[in-house]
Amino acid sequence: MTTTNNAFTILDDLLQDGLSTVYQQTKRISFPPINIIETDTNYIIEVIAAGFNKSELFLNVEQSVLILSGKITEKPNLKMLKKEYEIKSFERKFNLPKTVEITNISAEHKNGILSITIPKLPEVVSKGNINIAIK
Repeated sequence: MTTTNNAFTILDDLLQDGLSTVYQQTKRISFPPINIIETDTNYIIEVIAAGFNKSELFLNVEQSVLILSGKITEKPNLKMLKKEYEIKSFERKFNLPKTVEITNISAEHKNGILSITIPKLPEVVSKGNINIAIK
């Protein structure tokens, strides 16, 4: 009975620690995941920004490219007993279409999600259904 218990303990340790470590070493992500949503009047980019303060996130536009970066400030040296994730500085770039209002882009950081709203130009916004008479 003790042997079986030890075997399960060893297997559990391998699954919890060994494979987790291998996974961490092969699946390092240097930028946060995003969702891009299109509405009738806007594009919205949602960014998982957990672990970043608002003051550590930067957003600007250069030559029709939206640049989002996060610069993590140094944390005090802590003795890590287990580390399953790491918050790292990042930079992401998005080519903006010519059909958006670059000067009216806005952003909000709430509950670990950064929402970037990019308005469409008025002439691009759908006016709904339009019936066209055939002559």
